Amino acid sequence: VIGLRNRVVMMMVVVVVVMVVTVAVEVVVVMVVTVAVVVVMLVTVAVVVTVAVVVVVMVVTVAVVVTVAVVVVVMVVTVAVVVMVVIRDSNMIFINVHTYLNT
Repeated sequence: VIGLRNRVVMMMVVVVVVMVVTVAVEVVVVMVVTVAVVVVMLVTVAVVVTVAVVVVVMVVTVAVVVTVAVVVVVMVVTVAVVVMVVIRDSNMIFINVHTYLNT
């Protein structure tokens, strides 16, 4: 009877130890998986933020280039108009002087 009782107690102890080890392993696995998921989410967020920053920088660069191009075009047109007006006025003066001298 004593031997049977010892076997039952040993079996119960083994069952309890196996259950505790199983629960501990499950908890560790769940924690590792949770940490892995959080890390993946953080990396995904970092990648998305990086892509967004790159896109914003590209848009700002394009806007600056377009603005500079518009300013250059406006300056070229302004210089061309001024040169045309000066040439026309100088031709008119030249023509007027010649007309005056020839008379």
